[in-house]
Amino acid sequence: KVEQYKGLVPENAQVFCGKHFSLMSKKLQQLKGTVVQPKYDYFISMGATDHNNLMPSIIEILPKTSVAVATTSLNPNLTALQAYCAKQQHVDLFVDNDNIGRLMKQAKLALVSASTLMIEAVYLNCVFIAINTVDNQSRNTRFLKSLDFPILSYLSLQVLKEILVKVEQNYVFYQEKVQLLSQEIGLKTHTLKYEVQHRIEATRKNTKA
Repeated sequence: KVEQYKGLVPENAQVFCGKHFSLMSKKLQQLKGTVVQPKYDYFISMGATDHNNLMPSIIEILPKTSVAVATTSLNPNLTALQAYCAKQQHVDLFVDNDNIGRLMKQAKLALVSASTLMIEAVYLNCVFIAINTVDNQSRNTRFLKSLDFPILSYLSLQVLKEILVKVEQNYVFYQEKVQLLSQEIGLKTHTLKYEVQHRIEATRKNTKA
């Protein structure tokens, strides 16, 4: 909310925040609306570091079907994760992949941290389950929970099992929900792009004058 930035930014600053002003990379914008052939049943990523080392536990409760796991070289548990995934024939591990959006779109269901990954999943029309992994994700969590999206405030494997069953039994319902929100984010993102460009050009003209 705009009022949450009061005192944090200059008085004359204009604040763009919330679902209407989600900034997406060019790669994600190019992926939106494109058809990607399904390759995995599940995509898992708990952000760049997975500091709580949640992914192995999540993999363990999933059916032994195709799973894509994404992390980065910043993950402090990377060596252990690589060793674990090497023993799982149904798991493909991606480290420092430069197109996470495509991996998400290649999966039927994304299990992600309630971070920008969650917003990107919505933007790309990906059915998802999000898990709050750090305190600063709480606002995102509350917002999407209020819209009845499948969100966990913290990782409980039992609750995750129950949500997995619910989502998979009502897959079309969640597909339609994410598509509706995705359309709104996509429209506003496109609008913001040109609004920001217009303001930059106006500022340049005023500076020259």
